Amino acid sequence: MDQNKLALTSSEIGTLWGEYVNGTMTDSIAFSQVAQTKEVRKFLTDSEKTADQQIKAFSKIMQTDNLPVPKSWEKQK
Repeated sequence: MDQNKLALTSSEIGTLWGEYVNGTMTDSIAFSQVAQTKEVRKFLTDSEKTADQQIKAFSKIMQTDNLPVPKSWEKQK
């Protein structure tokens, strides 16, 4: 870790971990596949893309700070 960079606090780590787990759990439920209208499907698809970007950002932060990345709700590739 860069000496000029502040370490995350335990509260920040807990929030980051919780948001990651919530995001990956929600991401595993494909809401857009059951949407009944094009408008709702597009909204949900856009939301899923945003969630994927957030999960990647959370993962990068955790890896940069040498924190374990949760695996329990990770998408199966």
